Amino acid sequence: MKTNKIFVIIIAGVVMFGAIFAFTGFSIKRADMRKKARCTYEVTATVTENSLERSTDNDGNTSRSYHPVYEYTYNGETFVIKSSSGSNPPVFEVGEEVTAYVNPLKPQEIYVPADNTVRTVSTVFMLVGILVAAMGIIIPTTVAILMMKKAKGGNTKPNAAPARVSARRENEYTSADDEPYDKYDDYGGRDEYDDTDRLEYSDKYEDR
Repeated sequence: MKTNKIFVIIIAGVVMFGAIFAFTGFSIKRADMRKKARCTYEVTATVTENSLERSTDNDGNTSRSYHPVYEYTYNGETFVIKSSSGSNPPVFEVGEEVTAYVNPLKPQEIYVPADNTVRTVSTVFMLVGILVAAMGIIIPTTVAILMMKKAKGGNTKPNAAPARVSARRENEYTSADDEPYDKYDDYGGRDEYDDTDRLEYSDKYEDR
């Protein structure tokens, strides 16, 4: 019973982990789509720099990512904005011109369709989450079904042998009752060769 509880807890943890990953990916994608809906004014932006950012995890491993810096003009005003999403290697070359869309209510916010970093991250999160959650459900269910079939097969096999033995013994008894052996059959049967016949035979022999 204790083992079953631990097994259920592990399954629930795996499914929850996958669900969290999938939900995170969905949230990132939804935020990106909302940003796209807000940014409607088209401009031409120039990549002036790929800003290098370093991050270190708990194990001391350092990772690098390059964030493009865009320069564009909106309503006669020039804006220089660094993207919040980065990649390694960089998505654009310095000096490259790209099409961008500006949020009219907030000109500092832009959406660059050619920069698919955010969309890639969201897709990876969703796929990994769905896969992990599916494995957490399918694998334990398959194992449980196989164990149930094995247990069911083990319970039915021992009863098969006694049944065959009983059937064989019944056939033997039936055959013996249907055709009983009579040691007098060779002499015509008990009805033909009885005590009266023996007396008649004896009298004839004495007369001789």
